[in-house]
Amino acid sequence: MRFSKRLALAMQEGSLPYLSQKTIKHHLVGLEKLAKTFARQNELLGTESLASLIIFVNTERARYGIPQRDVLLTLEEIRFQDGEMFSVVDRDIECIKGAIEELELSLMHEISQWITKANHGGLLLTERQVECAPQKNGQRLAQALVSYHVSSLGTEAACSWVESYVRSYCNFHEHLAELMNYIDVNLAGFRKLLKRHDKNIPRLFHARSTPFLGFHSIVTRVTMKVFVVAVKIHALLTECLDEINRQAQSPSTEVETLRSLLGPAPVLGAETATVAHLHFPNLFEPVDDAVQNAQQQHHYELRVCNAEAPLQPRATVVEGVFN
Repeated sequence: MRFSKRLALAMQEGSLPYLSQKTIKHHLVGLEKLAKTFARQNELLGTESLASLIIFVNTERARYGIPQRDVLLTLEEIRFQDGEMFSVVDRDIECIKGAIEELELSLMHEISQWITKANHGGLLLTERQVECAPQKNGQRLAQALVSYHVSSLGTEAACSWVESYVRSYCNFHEHLAELMNYIDVNLAGFRKLLKRHDKNIPRLFHARSTPFLGFHSIVTRVTMKVFVVAVKIHALLTECLDEINRQAQSPSTEVETLRSLLGPAPVLGAETATVAHLHFPNLFEPVDDAVQNAQQQHHYELRVCNAEAPLQPRATVVEGVFN
């Protein structure tokens, strides 16, 4: 799907602020033309009169809404226009970051509620269990807790017990997917437009150092931590469903229904994954290059807590994850 169509569809689905694609593109087209005009102007300096050159330059200025002047085009003038484009980019980034911060706060609240509910309901022994999933400590706790509930309640009742956690997680997952898609669309837009800028506008006209990567700031540490916790909760719920099947000693239709409801684990969009690997490498485990090349796609493994670390009781995961 072409980016312009993807952006249009995303903008139709909500009221969140997106990058000003048309405005930035208009600036780019003007800058590309001004750069060519500047080169042509310099070629004609010895053969054309100053008056005719000014008329030529002003025609191009007027075409892109730039004030006409009684002087030839200068480097400073083009750099100023380049700076105007980056001012639009900067404003867009700040607006998008503000929207992301609000979405993050809502998701953090949902995670906190889920963990509190899981604690009180007996699905979790400690919040640290979420951090450790799917490592051995988290798996052992999930197996022990689910095993206890299955043996006490039976398979059908145990499925009913887990279902509420799966459903509340699915609501959270839906909201997280909206945030991740929002970030990915904006990253793609900024990358494409700024790549065009760096390719088509000679460096001597640039108003700031390039390549400009300031738009990477919309991928925040909080968003990545929320994403990591979501993946680990999904792993924990998957382990719970597996344990119910193990205890039942035969595949359960109720478990398969819940597994279908739970769906696949959250994934990062291609743009977000690239930026996250660059700026938050500590959140990911190294992946063998041969495996990555064989899969022909961006592959990553989320880093989880140290298996040796002691499990901590109560109210540590929400604080620790988001600080």
